[in-house]
Amino acid sequence: MAKKSHKSYAKEDVRFIKKANELVEARYKFDIWETRIFAVTLSMIQPSDPDFKEYKINVGQVIEDFGLSKGGDIYQFLRDAALNLQKKIISIHSERNGYKTELTIPLFSGIERVIDERAKKDTEKNIWVTFEPRLKPFLLELKARYLIYDIRSILSIKSVHSIRIYELLKQYEKIGNRIFDIDELKLILGIAPNEYSLYGHFKDKVILKAQDDLNTNKETDIKFSFEEIKQGRKVVKLKFNIIPHQPERLSTVSWPPAQIKEELSLDELSALIEGLIPEDTLRQWVAKSSFDEVKVAIIYTMQRIKAGDKIKNVAAYVSKLIFQKSLPEFFGTVPPAQNKVVKEAQIHQKQERYRLEQQLERLKVEHYETQKNIVEGIFKHNEAVKYQIIEDLKYSRDWDRKRTDQQNLEREHIKTLIFMKAMQRFPEYFVALNETFEVESTALKKSLRQLGWIG
Repeated sequence: MAKKSHKSYAKEDVRFIKKANELVEARYKFDIWETRIFAVTLSMIQPSDPDFKEYKINVGQVIEDFGLSKGGDIYQFLRDAALNLQKKIISIHSERNGYKTELTIPLFSGIERVIDERAKKDTEKNIWVTFEPRLKPFLLELKARYLIYDIRSILSIKSVHSIRIYELLKQYEKIGNRIFDIDELKLILGIAPNEYSLYGHFKDKVILKAQDDLNTNKETDIKFSFEEIKQGRKVVKLKFNIIPHQPERLSTVSWPPAQIKEELSLDELSALIEGLIPEDTLRQWVAKSSFDEVKVAIIYTMQRIKAGDKIKNVAAYVSKLIFQKSLPEFFGTVPPAQNKVVKEAQIHQKQERYRLEQQLERLKVEHYETQKNIVEGIFKHNEAVKYQIIEDLKYSRDWDRKRTDQQNLEREHIKTLIFMKAMQRFPEYFVALNETFEVESTALKKSLRQLGWIG
């Protein structure tokens, strides 16, 4: 029986890469060939896929996509890249039960490639890959906190670091800027502690290179400038200013494309309705009516439910509001977006969302400060603990042996590691605190998502 593969794509097709923020910020180090294989495979995943499929990578297609020269050892490079990805482990940082966690996982669970010597042409040389099933939460059924972009934005970029910086900044495009601690950014980019140990080298080889790659690439949809944040005379952080840019290929069309707008709209509706209605149903309603009408009907329905009304069939109730125009004050002759009731609901929603966002931010700050005070108390009553943690770090790859002990201890990354290792050694001091924080933050996030918050 023949294997069932997902369809491949032509260069002119619109193909989006979509992945959870945790995967964007994961710790890993790929070369440019591995990055290309990873990107091409991600672009084959469809929003409607209920599960991972076997994805077929055609060498001829990759050559065309990335503007590579035909012939030579291209197939060998791509084949080796796929095999290397199966062996490599990525580190995804997340949170469980109030504790920070690290998931180490391979990307691919299976690789199949053509080894028949009769295959001479690039079009006959294929690679089939299968994703590791445990990556499903980070690549499928994404409802919030994810990145989506057109693969064509990175096709002509030849630097791995530039591609990753593009993704990290693309996450914050709406905010307009993003600040990174330099040591943390190096960790995300997979740069070893002894690599680019001098800031000047890191700036020239990574940051300025990425700036040039993005700013001169006519197909990339963002550019950036950056500011150096100093502690004394030392540069410790970088603030990236993100500048939207319309790719040359889209000079005569609107941006972002309709496909991205549709997905973001559906995500907002899904968050508002708290998963009570399938995405396919929402998609059908928006196609037959309008996004504004569906959104208002959902907001009204959820307000009724929160007020104590028992609505047995939520989908039927919302559908009636939309298509039978059951709320004349919502759906009169005035377009929904201009209706006074809608505007008042939107203003109230915006104000409530801002209030809850500020409350969540205060909760995070208070939680961190309390953790910090507990750790300081531990070190105050037992200095040997801090000394032992520092001694252990000196033998780790995080400790820069080209710097003095004092210089290492001043690095934000080392301070964070000392803090985290103290928490790991004395978990009993933080259990009740973390459980309370988890309950309160989960409740706030739930309320925010009902108001369209994506986070």
